[in-house]
Amino acid sequence: LTLLALFLGFCPGPGLGAGPWLDFGQALQAQKGGIHYSELDKALFDGLTSGLEKDANEDKTAIGPELVRVGRAFLGTPYVAKTLEVGEDEQLVVNLRGLDCTTYVENVLVMGRLASEGKLQWNRYVRGLEQVRYRKGKRDGSPSRLHYFTEWIRDNEAKGMVRNITEELAGVTIQKDINFMGT
Repeated sequence: LTLLALFLGFCPGPGLGAGPWLDFGQALQAQKGGIHYSELDKALFDGLTSGLEKDANEDKTAIGPELVRVGRAFLGTPYVAKTLEVGEDEQLVVNLRGLDCTTYVENVLVMGRLASEGKLQWNRYVRGLEQVRYRKGKRDGSPSRLHYFTEWIRDNEAKGMVRNITEELAGVTIQKDINFMGT
């Protein structure tokens, strides 16, 4: 998780609430059938998030400790590929029973941010997943999902949710034409 935080450069500090992140309280766009989860996922959310909110003595602007706590809470969760490929139409998939690399990052980021704000509620979490997983935070079919992690970083940086610090760490940008998409 430390390397992940370094790579993404999570943006701690007072600017956390800026931009679309504040929209978690609004009604979910998804209609019945548009969100795919089981009651076990909801129960796992409740179990994972109990005790994650900051206490009164903690710095309310620091997100790093929350990311570490949430990341640790997922220890032992199995790696499962293609967890987002459910049904023919694009659905917002919530699967806490198994994660791949990207869904791990999405869940840690969303839960960590909500914990740092003291707002760990299921509807806010689901809206947060939609916001980080889809282009400009809007689910509009499979093409709107951020399928490539570099695209995920760029889009979420534009939304103010992460900061790409690759170049600050002496990383080098490599241009590569992508002409396929895996499922």
